[in-house]
Amino acid sequence: MLDLNESSEVEFVGEDAAIQAMRYDFKPLNMIESMEDKAFIDVIGMCDNVGEIQNFTSNRTQKELTKRTFRIVDQSESAVECTLWGNTASQLDPATILNTSA
Repeated sequence: MLDLNESSEVEFVGEDAAIQAMRYDFKPLNMIESMEDKAFIDVIGMCDNVGEIQNFTSNRTQKELTKRTFRIVDQSESAVECTLWGNTASQLDPATILNTSA
């Protein structure tokens, strides 16, 4: 993530062929069902729900775990629930993601 503010300076320094451009192949969420298990997909959507932080003990490892779920929707009117784990889950600010901050 790149975070800029009013004190940031951005300067064009020319093209560098050694730096590979980011390439995306965006797909609608309704295509996920037809994809192979554990496949990667690029999506664009809107977060419409962020769940509460959940702390629990894993039955398998007996370790304390932290998770938070969130849901994204897209123009195909499909939705996908996603899970963040550990510090990522704890540090997420739902107000920022849902654009409800004051």
